[in-house]
Amino acid sequence: MNIIASAKVPIIKFVDIEHNFNIDISFNKMDGLFQTREVLKSFKIYPEIKPLVFVLKIYLRQRNMNETYTGGVGSFLLFCLILSFLREFKRNMLERRGIEELKTILLSEYLIKFLEFYGLNFDTVRKRIIMKDSGKIIEKNTKDSGFSLMSPQCDTHDIGSAAFRIKEIFNTFKNRYYFCTNYNFKPGESILKYLINPSKYDFQVYMK
Repeated sequence: MNIIASAKVPIIKFVDIEHNFNIDISFNKMDGLFQTREVLKSFKIYPEIKPLVFVLKIYLRQRNMNETYTGGVGSFLLFCLILSFLREFKRNMLERRGIEELKTILLSEYLIKFLEFYGLNFDTVRKRIIMKDSGKIIEKNTKDSGFSLMSPQCDTHDIGSAAFRIKEIFNTFKNRYYFCTNYNFKPGESILKYLINPSKYDFQVYMK
């Protein structure tokens, strides 16, 4: 059991030893109930979210970039990043190619496009993500180096600001995007081999 008293919302973290589940407990906060409803609603509209969350959660965790209190991307922020990407990507695809073309996109393509969206194209200095309603990406009022993503629950609550390692994280996305789009894959070889490590250690073997 570990008490994180320095976090914006103090939490108790522990691991269920029977099932090896990581659990966070906070007190006097209703955010979790709202977030659960938001996630379940989005799963129905964007079924691609669930497998993308699974892969990217492991991706971040294996690089120690998944804890909010250390400046990483926590579970709900990751969900918001994926949802915002899918909204923008699908809107653009519908405008340019139509609904039939959108139906043919594979999960692997969504994953690569996600890495490109945040690793290469998203400007944290100039852009801010608004999650409420149908979501949008707007210009910041003033340019700064911090990441900004406004909560779907409250449009004055910036849940992205805590992720002070976001540039480091987005740089890993850029690295993996370039690798996966330039590497000469063998027939049937999965890109997941170069994103998440089944052995959970020694990533250097995949970074050559």
